[in-house]
Amino acid sequence: MIHARHTSKWLWRTIATAFLLSLVSIPISSSNLDAEPIRPRNTDALIVWDTSYSMRKADPNQSIAASIPILLDLHEPGSFRLGIVAYNHLASDAISLSAFTPTMNKKKLEQQLRGISYSGYSDLGLGLSRGVNQLSGLKNQFQKNSSNPYLIVISDGNIDLPTSGKRQLSDSHHDIQLAVAQAKEHHIPIYTITIAQNGNAMKQLEQAASSTKGTSFLAHSVDELPKLLAQIAAAEQQAYDMTASLTTPYTTISEHIPVTWTAQLLSASKEVVTDKSMYTDLQAELSVTNELSNKSRTIPLEHANNGWSASIVFEETGTHTLQLKLTGAEFNTTYVKNIDVTAHQPITSYVGSISVMKEHGSIEHDIASYFKQDATKYDHYYLSPGEDLPEAIGEAALKNGNLSFVPQATGSYPLYIVAVNEDGRVSKLQLDVHIDTIWTRYELIFVVVLALIAAAAGLWLRNRSRQPFSGRIELCFLSTASGATYPEKVWSLASFNNQARIDLHQLLMRLDTNEPIPETSRIFFEPGRNGQLHFIHQTNCRVVFGMNTIPAHTKIALNANDRIYITFEDAKTEVEISYVNKSMNSTSSSFTAPAAS
Repeated sequence: MIHARHTSKWLWRTIATAFLLSLVSIPISSSNLDAEPIRPRNTDALIVWDTSYSMRKADPNQSIAASIPILLDLHEPGSFRLGIVAYNHLASDAISLSAFTPTMNKKKLEQQLRGISYSGYSDLGLGLSRGVNQLSGLKNQFQKNSSNPYLIVISDGNIDLPTSGKRQLSDSHHDIQLAVAQAKEHHIPIYTITIAQNGNAMKQLEQAASSTKGTSFLAHSVDELPKLLAQIAAAEQQAYDMTASLTTPYTTISEHIPVTWTAQLLSASKEVVTDKSMYTDLQAELSVTNELSNKSRTIPLEHANNGWSASIVFEETGTHTLQLKLTGAEFNTTYVKNIDVTAHQPITSYVGSISVMKEHGSIEHDIASYFKQDATKYDHYYLSPGEDLPEAIGEAALKNGNLSFVPQATGSYPLYIVAVNEDGRVSKLQLDVHIDTIWTRYELIFVVVLALIAAAAGLWLRNRSRQPFSGRIELCFLSTASGATYPEKVWSLASFNNQARIDLHQLLMRLDTNEPIPETSRIFFEPGRNGQLHFIHQTNCRVVFGMNTIPAHTKIALNANDRIYITFEDAKTEVEISYVNKSMNSTSSSFTAPAAS
């Protein structure tokens, strides 16, 4: 069992400091803003103490009387007042706030509290109403310079009324509801400590705490009371000596690049205040002033979790002053921060392109993939900062690295996108957007179809006018490089009617010969009119037709029974080629071929 009179003053200050530090856990990386504390330092605490007979079981040694004075050690002397309302089936001021003096010490206070004995019934509604009325009256009387009040209920959680009395349980419940509403209206948090009982008013006590932004505690014994009082004092101390921070993740602030700023409350230990209730009654706005042009604008900040945030675009370079204004029910304070805005210089630049159809409607395209060529991780993407978007790219937006837009007009349009990493460094992408229409594609298809029809018609006309092969070719080897002899070879030309031209190599490939004559692939035969056979070569062979030597690239017409003599480039291989066609009469004279040289 803990007795305050046996505990030194420094111990309770240590407990309070420990609880203050345990209530915050998020570090802040940037410098704090210049500001005065946002709330006054004076504090009024009022204890509503259940002194009914049933409390003898929970507090047989009057430990509560020894524990309450601990609150004097947990607040600054001269800026703290303590009041105590004692209630059983009646309620009275054991110590009035207005009668509390800075000279009141723990020993004197404890002696005064030990003079209170546990007796009578228990009417929580009377006690809570009297305590809330006392604090509310002070706030109404000294509204301009009011202190920060809070109320602590210490009880066994039970309402016990005499059966013969005028007040019923419902009357006490009704008074509790009215007191809670009044405390909520005057911003008075109610903390409840229920000791070692499971009484019939537990639900009302929990609702009183939650409705007024206080906390409800359940202590297994009075030995836990000093710790809980220190925790309550620490929670209230968060409202004192608070400053604010205004931070951004970027180390470089560039013009035309949106920057997200976060404002948060800081406790006296310069840690972020994580109690969401501390933010709900405050309004925040940010004023931005360009020191060179003296242009100013005000931006409201949106409340989100533990703080406020806003995205700001700086249109000009130079020094800017940021003024964070926090407005609450009892204060109106401004915090100042200076920053330098620089022109953004991309660390890397990329070029890409995308082709879309106007008729396809809304388009989505992955932008983040263009920036994955380097090892930098980009967190934010922005469209054409500082530049107007082309009207042909309608409803353009970027979200999570995906570009969406609706094509409005055909053509090619450059779209500039910047990616920003966690330090505020910038990379730039020029995305060329090519917008086409399906009608252009139809026109192209129509032109292609017409071209194909024209080509087919030309091919048909060519094939129609092309003469078929007829007759046969007879070949006789007059001499060979190997010295081998071969019988006369004959080819029916009708078997080649699916071709417009054949070469001598094709004919020889059908025979079982081992004479390598590469020039044969450049000696050609084509069908001619009236059963003629056209001959042309692209070689250095000696070609004799009649009494004439036929030079390369010269086409001649062979009639039935005409003969050509060819001496190949090895000067050893010589052949005689005869064209035989019984369906036509010979119009050329026969002759004797000259001897091979």
